[in-house]
Amino acid sequence: MFLPRYVVNQNGIPCVESSSVVVNGTTDVRYTFQASALLRRFRGLMILKLAAIPTGTATTLPITAVINGNPVPVTNSNGDAVTVADIQGEGVYIAYACAWDNELRLLTGLI
Repeated sequence: MFLPRYVVNQNGIPCVESSSVVVNGTTDVRYTFQASALLRRFRGLMILKLAAIPTGTATTLPITAVINGNPVPVTNSNGDAVTVADIQGEGVYIAYACAWDNELRLLTGLI
């Protein structure tokens, strides 16, 4: 009898820390993440450690993640844009990322 072998969460859930956060005028707020081979080919859950957004930033600005030089709009689980108002402060967030679809979905607030 053949039993398929599944490899799931072999090395744990990856944690990626933002290297900077910049308010891009009235366009968006950009979190930059260090170049990583993981982020070029990754699909699945990840932990994001986000820096604090500067105080006084308009709460309606959308959040963009810059991953390996590529801007990726951050959305919520419904596919709506995540804005400054949705980021509750510096800390750890759970997200779903898919490099093939250029997608980063924030699944939880600050944990």
